[in-house]
Amino acid sequence: PGSGRGSEERGRADCERGSVRLRGGKNEFEGAVEVYLNGIWGTICGSHWDDNDATVVCRQLALGEKGTAKHIPFAGLGLIPVFWSEVRCRGDEENILLCEKDTWQDGTCPQKMAAAVTCTSSLGAVFTPIRLAGGSNAHEGRVEVYHGGQWGTVCDDQWDDADAEVVCRQLGLGGVAKAWSQAYFGEGSGPVLLDEVRCTGNELSIEQCPKSSWREHNCGHREDAGVSCTPLTDGALRLTGGKGSHEGRLEVYHTGQWGTVCDDGWTELNTQVVCWQLGFHRAI
Repeated sequence: PGSGRGSEERGRADCERGSVRLRGGKNEFEGAVEVYLNGIWGTICGSHWDDNDATVVCRQLALGEKGTAKHIPFAGLGLIPVFWSEVRCRGDEENILLCEKDTWQDGTCPQKMAAAVTCTSSLGAVFTPIRLAGGSNAHEGRVEVYHGGQWGTVCDDQWDDADAEVVCRQLGLGGVAKAWSQAYFGEGSGPVLLDEVRCTGNELSIEQCPKSSWREHNCGHREDAGVSCTPLTDGALRLTGGKGSHEGRLEVYHTGQWGTVCDDGWTELNTQVVCWQLGFHRAI
């Protein structure tokens, strides 16, 4: 990894014991691993550091489900303590504190290399970290993204259900995606990082959608965008194949799969019920 500001302070702001951050990478997805112990940040000897260890760090930082082990010379890190050597994670731990490891002793890291990682998603692509905040459960909230070392919000200009669908997909939350505007889940803090997001709904990540440049916007936090990702239940409906989310072929969710409805006996009254269920007021 090279040098870059984006990942220098990647980690939890509250500095709890066992918090991790990446430093010295080209972006927030890579860098030397630093751990917070006993009130200070320290590094890890890279001896026997492998992809299982790296994966635990990436998952702990919510930077993806796969980590690739890297190494960086101690000389490039400055005066920083070394906490551990011989870290031996299985790969499924939620926190690196849960991994087996040895306390570092002077001279036990012969290559003088520190542990580092590169994080990717399970789909093989590096995605901007994203989270929901301010909702009543884990399936809804104000959309917040991580960029340049900070969490920030998304402006609701042009924000619609297609954008919400991408956010829910990126978070691994299936179900019915709905967009919310006007700080429905409360106003955020920090910078407004994105504006004019215009997803088609097929993207894997919000960063693949047309949008403004980072931090370019004309919004305040009263316009923070939100989403709800309602889990699918039998009887859920969707419209597909139309020119927008307001029209299309009717599909219904039942016993784990989507299917169509035959038009025998299909009337305006049936259509009205469908449109009401989907949140629309008029039906044809």
